[in-house]
Amino acid sequence: MRRIMIASVTVVVVLGLALAASAVVGPPEVDKANATATSNNTPGTKRSLSCPGEDNGAANAFTSYQMKWPATEVDATPGSTDYNLSGDLTVNGKITVNNQTQRGVLIGTATLVSAPTTGAGTKQYAGPITVVLQQIDTPAGLRWVGRGLINATAFLIPAGATTPVADGKLIANIEMQFSAGAKGPFDFFAASFGDSAPAIASAPIADYSVGFNAKTCL
Repeated sequence: MRRIMIASVTVVVVLGLALAASAVVGPPEVDKANATATSNNTPGTKRSLSCPGEDNGAANAFTSYQMKWPATEVDATPGSTDYNLSGDLTVNGKITVNNQTQRGVLIGTATLVSAPTTGAGTKQYAGPITVVLQQIDTPAGLRWVGRGLINATAFLIPAGATTPVADGKLIANIEMQFSAGAKGPFDFFAASFGDSAPAIASAPIADYSVGFNAKTCL
């Protein structure tokens, strides 16, 4: 009985330590984050490649696009977060599209650097972005739209310091609309996140979802 009691106490202690390690004790902070973003005049498409799919062996069943968009982000509600949501945004990643269903996935990273009047900017957030895409028919013609998530580490500069430090997370439900250019259908984008930022008005974005094996053509 003594051994059983000791074992039980050990399990409780280990479980308590595990739970304590998985959470950070307050004080908590939950702020609304709102912003819009527009890519600049440099096409985001770097290269593209078609390939067979897992369930479709046609040579052009899928197409992947290597992307890097330089963009400008504007904070729709300045001061609502401890960090700045205005600045120079860079989105890197790959878009992979099922050419039969015209549904795809963007997987990549989003990094925002503030744009000061002098000197170098400072990192405001950086982390993964995942967006589910769909081509839809609008009065203006075919257009790619998407909805997804930014799950980034946020940064700020403490008073008296010069180096950014991590300040929790930016978790943002982002909506995106893409425009074609000379290099491909995803050369440019407009985006927004937050309930107080102007929405993408020209194309409704439904709750598209996919099952994705995380493999691409390039």
